[in-house]
Amino acid sequence: MIVCNFWQIALSFLISICILIILIFVVLIAESIFGKYLFGGGDIKLVALLAWSFDLTIVFHAVKISCCLAIGFLLLKKIFLNSERILIPFAPFLTAGILFSLLLQHYLLLSKI
Repeated sequence: MIVCNFWQIALSFLISICILIILIFVVLIAESIFGKYLFGGGDIKLVALLAWSFDLTIVFHAVKISCCLAIGFLLLKKIFLNSERILIPFAPFLTAGILFSLLLQHYLLLSKI
């Protein structure tokens, strides 16, 4: 049984709020520079929720795994469908990334990094 006190929960919540604010500003700046839609608000909220729910190293690895999965999917879609512009939702890849990182943590692969 995991016991957390109030201050651990409050600190975790504040860290997730900071991550949410930073991601919102990064996406707004990047969208204003490139002039196109890059990252959805739901994806930002999902990353902030994951940062509040899990350890930050797990979330960091989950985002890395999610990006690798999304790039692989985009390459496969580009090869087989040969389309110019491809828009995909990132939330399924974030979900797969968090599942993979939790499995890797369970099998002691991420704790050695």
